[in-house]
Amino acid sequence: MKLRLLFFLLTLSLMGCDQTGLAIGQSVKNAVTLPYRAVTGLFSDREYEKVEKRSLDIQSDDCDESDCKSMKDTPLEEVLDLKDVTTAILNNACECRSWGTCEKNVCSCEKLCPNSFEIFKRENVEKFSDLSSPENSLAFRNGGGGSKYEMTQGYCWGHASMTSRFNRLAFFDENEKAPFDLKSSDYEEQMRAVDFYKERINLISQNKATSIPGFKNLKEFSDHPALQSYIADVVAETWAKNAMSFQGLINISSSKPSKREDNEKMFYELKEKIDSHQQPQLLFNEEGNALKSHVALISHYEIDSKGEMILCVRDNNYDPLLNQACMHRMYLDDDGHVRYSEWGKMGKVKLAHNDNADALKQFNSLYERCQSEYDCSQ
Repeated sequence: MKLRLLFFLLTLSLMGCDQTGLAIGQSVKNAVTLPYRAVTGLFSDREYEKVEKRSLDIQSDDCDESDCKSMKDTPLEEVLDLKDVTTAILNNACECRSWGTCEKNVCSCEKLCPNSFEIFKRENVEKFSDLSSPENSLAFRNGGGGSKYEMTQGYCWGHASMTSRFNRLAFFDENEKAPFDLKSSDYEEQMRAVDFYKERINLISQNKATSIPGFKNLKEFSDHPALQSYIADVVAETWAKNAMSFQGLINISSSKPSKREDNEKMFYELKEKIDSHQQPQLLFNEEGNALKSHVALISHYEIDSKGEMILCVRDNNYDPLLNQACMHRMYLDDDGHVRYSEWGKMGKVKLAHNDNADALKQFNSLYERCQSEYDCSQ
């Protein structure tokens, strides 16, 4: 208890006025709900492991074209020559995969809406590193966006969490018309449009899948002047919920590096998450300085010339283009210690305590949406 209180006070001492108030308010809520969250956390971890096992047992969707393509039941009897046959085949081919273009009479519901983390895989993401592109990133970096909550240390955990939630749960469609127009000359309709999109942002923050009409991607959406500061507010509030908890504070209570075997196990677990189409949230601090802590997403991984795995860090302090190109790297040195290209030797490095619980909620929401969209619920 003394350790918990000490780090709580030390953390508050480094924050600006509004950030302190936000932190205190959320820490009180978290303290009241601690027993409930402890029980639900254990349940979430167990359920997550079940879905993860199903995901790892499923063959990767990186298949040959013949495995991923199906043919619609359109008769080709009237095709007269090879050119017509080729055109007809291309016009009738569809993608038989998660969120694919096939109908369920051509492709099974198990393929279209897999009961695994394969459901995180999106049709418009060819390489997993593309998820870290500027188009799929928030338009502002850690601490930006014009939030009403004044800060001094940044809201990195909230930024990482909300980025991940938008990437997995938001279905952008610039051609779909929203019920209200942000560009309307009628001020009241503009405000109704703002409220409409705020509701969509709230759903994302609650780990619920939702459509976002009128925008083509996350960058464009989060860059809109009528919405950006509200998104920044939600980022700050998400930071408080994650960081101002017993789990959040205890995770940075030590800056002593972990043993080689623990770090190797963690790298393997992170690889499994990435192979399951996830960009995990990683919490880490500097060796010997527990209060210099950070949370970032792991974008993807690369294998170097020695066969060693390099984790590509999607660091919310830096330009997304650098993250996509794996310019920020985390790796194990010869002694088995974790090193980060921007900091040097790391102290405590752990998966964020909310990562599994978030992924499970997102999986359930996406699976329900997919079942409804493809009429697979029966």
